[in-house]
Amino acid sequence: MQDLNLKLEQIEGNELIIRTGEALPLKPKKAVHLTGTIGSVVDFATKRKTLLEQNRDKVHLVLNRSEMTCLLVVGEDQPDNLTVSAKMQLVDDLKNLGINTGQGYNCKSLAQKLRMSRWLFRSREEQAEVVDRLVKVEMKVNTAFKESDDFRGNTALAKTRNVVSNVPLDFVIKTPIIEGDTPVELNVNIELDVLSDAVALRLVSPDLEAIKRQIIDDQFQRVEEVLSDYVIIRQ
Repeated sequence: MQDLNLKLEQIEGNELIIRTGEALPLKPKKAVHLTGTIGSVVDFATKRKTLLEQNRDKVHLVLNRSEMTCLLVVGEDQPDNLTVSAKMQLVDDLKNLGINTGQGYNCKSLAQKLRMSRWLFRSREEQAEVVDRLVKVEMKVNTAFKESDDFRGNTALAKTRNVVSNVPLDFVIKTPIIEGDTPVELNVNIELDVLSDAVALRLVSPDLEAIKRQIIDDQFQRVEEVLSDYVIIRQ
């Protein structure tokens, strides 16, 4: 063991620990990749202003409206950089209902679907009313044929279907449209589609796409305002 010559200027406490041997190798820092919902990039940029300012010339933002994504990169030329990404996507509850997708239901299956979606309705009473009417629905499809002939070689056969039912025409749900956003009220129509002698129910909301687009536009505008001092790449 080699002799050690130490000169101690000041010692705190009454114990001195001397370690010998090789020190552990330094480990490189790892890159950090964060993902979140609609407001994640704005929230990060707002609360980590100092970090962004310290890396001002190494920060950029990538916006892709068609993919509805935002990507914030801090330390763009460093292997241990930091990224924060957010993807704006429809909430699972709306996907499961199949609104505006053409998904077909019969009265029983739609009633069951809405019965298991209590949280979407403004009140238990409103949900119960819609489900009860679907369970007790009465529906009749009348088909009529009309044949015509002008005795000049022109003939026609017209087929007319008339649906008589007490299916509820619409109902209101309250839900976020985009993951991470605040809930809004959305009017949903029940449309009837006659298939042969059966009737399929489809859920349609004319307002859904307009509301979705407005939310996306507002979020992109917000993130551009917050990060206007940095490089913004639009795809």
